[in-house]
Amino acid sequence: MNLISVCTRFYSLTTCLTYALLGLVLAHCASVVADEISPTQQAEAKSIAHSLSWQLSRSASTQAAHPLAVQTLTIEKQEIKNAGLHERVNVYQYNYDQQQARVVNIDLLTGNVVSQKNIASVHLPLSNEEIVAAIKLLGNDQSLIATLQAEQQQRRQTAFTSVNELNVKASIFEPLMLDHSCAVMRCALLSLFDSSNTVFATEPLVNLSAGTITVLQASR
Repeated sequence: MNLISVCTRFYSLTTCLTYALLGLVLAHCASVVADEISPTQQAEAKSIAHSLSWQLSRSASTQAAHPLAVQTLTIEKQEIKNAGLHERVNVYQYNYDQQQARVVNIDLLTGNVVSQKNIASVHLPLSNEEIVAAIKLLGNDQSLIATLQAEQQQRRQTAFTSVNELNVKASIFEPLMLDHSCAVMRCALLSLFDSSNTVFATEPLVNLSAGTITVLQASR
């Protein structure tokens, strides 16, 4: 006798089916939670990847070391059928000195690097360090700050005095035009909101690779 048959002895079929569906949903949610990467695992994966030498596809840079150095951009769990005693993650990184992205596959149970591969795209998600660097560049650009303050005053609002008063949503910028500098460099597009949750029309565009800032409409 299955559980539905037992349930219908005490409740209606509709109620039993509802409970069954709820159980499936909860089981799915539990599975999703179990598949998440814990902060400890993320830290371990990041440490292993950072200790790994790069398989460079470009000649070594002769310029001064970039302040952002190597950034870990995202860590994703790799789904493996019949994984057995394996728990693998993919660590995506960007090397600013070499202008090169890569993905490192790591087995967390053994601590071994399974593989590493250079990838062509520079438009992987931003790291927290990159976002902080982009906001700092904005705060140091007094001309752009003045433009934003003037825009706020035109809305008959008191102008902000520090970028820390603004809410910032940062995203990687991937231009449609291939001749745009951000097509081959990592750039952060900043959407700014004031205390009234009003979005600024001016959108700062930070070229993280070059350490420069402009606005979206005027950028190339």
